[in-house]
Amino acid sequence: MRGWRTHASPPGRRIASGEKATTGEWGARGGSVSAGGSKGPKYQRAMFWIVLVLWAIAIAGFLPRQLMNLVADFN
Repeated sequence: MRGWRTHASPPGRRIASGEKATTGEWGARGGSVSAGGSKGPKYQRAMFWIVLVLWAIAIAGFLPRQLMNLVADFN
């Protein structure tokens, strides 16, 4: 079929629209060939830190109460 690749292209070659990417062009797990790359890991890292900070704020709010209960148990 015209427009479909049956073999890997040279490194650095972009895939034109309508062409099928092979494992050599996209990698074993798939992905993007564009120069910009994927922003998923960037957003995941940001979400991780946001959740971590929110968790720390929630824990800090309950920490005085927990410490009071802990000290009361030892007396």
